[in-house]
Amino acid sequence: MPLALIFSCQQAAQPDQPIQLGGLWDLTVFQGNPNMRNYLIEVIQGGVTGAAKIKAYSNQADDSGPDTVNTGVPITLGACGLDVTFSDSVSGPLSLVAGDRWNIVVANGVVYAPEPHPANKSLAVLTVSGTFTCTSGFCPDGLYNSFVPIPYNVKVGSGTEEFELDQVSVDQTDANLSGTVPEPTVLSLFLVGHQPGDRIQICYKRKLRGADQANNFRVRLADVHRFALLESKAGSNFAQDAETVCSSFQAQGRDARIDFIFSMANFNAIAWLDKVREKVNGTVGFRYDFESGALDNDLTPPLQRWQLRTPAYQQGDAMVNAIRPLQGNYSFRVVGGRSLPLTGSVMEQASNQLASLLGSVPGFNISGALLEIYENFQGGYFATMSGAMQERDAIIGTFTGEKQDCREQGQFIAAINQNGILPVDKRWNMIMVGQAQNCRGVNNFRQVFAFTPIQKADRFYSDPNRPLIDDYFNSYQLNGRELGVAMYFVLEDAAKTDYRTALFSGFINPSPGQGDSTTPPQPNIAGAFRGWLGFKSDFKCQVNGTFQVFFQ
Repeated sequence: MPLALIFSCQQAAQPDQPIQLGGLWDLTVFQGNPNMRNYLIEVIQGGVTGAAKIKAYSNQADDSGPDTVNTGVPITLGACGLDVTFSDSVSGPLSLVAGDRWNIVVANGVVYAPEPHPANKSLAVLTVSGTFTCTSGFCPDGLYNSFVPIPYNVKVGSGTEEFELDQVSVDQTDANLSGTVPEPTVLSLFLVGHQPGDRIQICYKRKLRGADQANNFRVRLADVHRFALLESKAGSNFAQDAETVCSSFQAQGRDARIDFIFSMANFNAIAWLDKVREKVNGTVGFRYDFESGALDNDLTPPLQRWQLRTPAYQQGDAMVNAIRPLQGNYSFRVVGGRSLPLTGSVMEQASNQLASLLGSVPGFNISGALLEIYENFQGGYFATMSGAMQERDAIIGTFTGEKQDCREQGQFIAAINQNGILPVDKRWNMIMVGQAQNCRGVNNFRQVFAFTPIQKADRFYSDPNRPLIDDYFNSYQLNGRELGVAMYFVLEDAAKTDYRTALFSGFINPSPGQGDSTTPPQPNIAGAFRGWLGFKSDFKCQVNGTFQVFFQ
C-alpha cells in the first residue's frame, strides 16, 4: 500500500509533542501532465549526409542515438513511435553543425513542430512523423475528477487546470492523522457593486437531513483580505429543520463571494437552500428564490452571479428542483455522496536528504508525516502527497495517484484553519534563480521582475495592460492565488499564444525580521517553481528553481 510524505518546515518538536496538523484543510491541486514529454535533438558530430550524427535526450528517459543522419531517411526517436527526418534546406544541401539542437514537445499525444535553437547554423529542415504511443490516461475517479473547479474569478493560468476541496476535517490523536474526504458541492454567490465600508447582510433559508460524522454544511465569505466562516453544521449537527440564517459584515471592497459548501459522505445526506437575500446598508440589493427552476445570471458578462461547482466524478446530485422545496415551487437541493478515507501519521526529524522533494526552498528544517487518500468505490485509487509546511497552517508539495492503466501527477497546496487573506498588492522585487533542463547552452539563469500586482480577495495578478518583460524580451502575465500563508502563481505568455507555463508556489511572510546589519534581509515570499520559460528568440525550455520576493 503506497504511502505519502508531508514534510514540515519548522523546528522539530519534542518526541512527546508531535507536530499538530489537525483542523479544517482547504486543498487545491494542479493537474500536472504525465503525458508531457520533451525531446532535445542535438548534433554531436557535424558534417554532410552520411557523416553527421545526432543524439536525442528526453525528460522521461526515452533517449536514443547516436544515429547517423542521411538526407530524407527517418531516424527512430526514442521508443514511443516517433521518427525524425532531416532534409535539404532552401539555402543548400544538408550540412549539420556540431552543437546545433532542436526541441520537440509532445503533450497528450499531440506532437508539436520542432523548435530550432535561435543560434543554430545548420543547413537543414527537421520534420517529425509517426504516432506517439506512450500516453497514459487520467484516472476517471482520481483526485482531479473528485474535486471541484476553483471559482471562475480566481482562475490562474490558461495552461493550468486547478481543482479544490474546501473544509476537509482532519483529526489528530498523538501522532496519528485520520479523516474522510466527503463528496463536495460548492454553490458560489458573487456579490458585486459595493463600496468599501458598506454594511452587508446575507440571509438564506436552509434545511439539513442526515446526521453523520462526515457530513457538513459550511458557508464562507471571501472578501479583499478576509476569509470568514459564517456558518458551520457538521457531524451530529447536520440535522436542522428549515431555518432562516443571517450574517452581517462590513465590505472591504466592491466585490465579495459567498461559498455555500455541501460535503456529503453518503446517500442519507440531503440539504436544501432557498430564499437568498442580500441587504446593503439596510436596503435589499439582491434576492433569489430559484423560482425560474435554474441559476439565473443578472450580471453583465463576463461577470457571473452564481457558479455551481461539482466534481466530474459524482455519486450524488445537486441542482435546482421541485422536490419538497423550502419556499415556493423550487429550491436548490443537494442529495447523496460518497467519502474517501484519509489516514496518516506524524514523522519527526525526517532526513534532510528529503529536502530535494521540496524544490530546494531555502531555510526549511524538515519534519513531516505520512499521508494517503484511498478511493474505495471504483477498485482502489491511491493518492500520495509530499510537501513542505510552515507555521503549522500551510502545506505545499507534489502528489501522484494511480491505479491500473491510469496515472495522475501534479502539485498541491493545503491551507489549515485559514481565516484571513494576506495583502500582497505591494511593490514586488522578484528574483528567480533556476536551471534549464534539456536545453543545452542555457543552463543556470537568473531573472528579476519588478511590478505591483492587483489583488481581489484570494486572487492576485499583474496588470494585464502592462506585461512583465524578461531579459530576453519575452512578455508574461502573472496570475495567482493565496491560501493562508501559502500562495501560488503562474507565469504565462502575455499574448496567450503558447500553452506552456511556469508554476510557482511558496510561503508569505508579510513582516520578516531584518536581523543585524550583517544578515541579509529575509524575503516576504519564498518558494520554488517549475514549468516552461522563454529564452532567446522565443525558444522555450523546461525549468526549475527557487524564487524570492521582497516587498518595497
